[in-house]
Amino acid sequence: MLDREAYLRINAGTHSLEITAHVDSRDSTGINKMVIFCLDLTAAVLAHRHGGGPDFLVHGSHLFDGVDDRQVTEALRLAAEVAEQEGLQYICTFNSDKLQRARDGGSIRRRT
Repeated sequence: MLDREAYLRINAGTHSLEITAHVDSRDSTGINKMVIFCLDLTAAVLAHRHGGGPDFLVHGSHLFDGVDDRQVTEALRLAAEVAEQEGLQYICTFNSDKLQRARDGGSIRRRT
């Protein structure tokens, strides 16, 4: 595993909250998007556990643009596992070709 600097910066303003998640990625679009995925999933779980959020998390396919197919597969596997454990629903839109490549990289359950 590569050593990378990582941080979560939270700046509280008078009427706003700015949250910045960062992993040193040498400008890798895929890694930056997976940081957003992890932050969203964490926030959804925390909000749900404290009664402050909905019972679902939705991502559009653009979040996975530029992300390696193996990482997409692992992200979807993690989202499915966390959603099941926490009683949440994870919803993500995909183009059919990207979804098939993610399926080829691992076992992704399809719910209809």
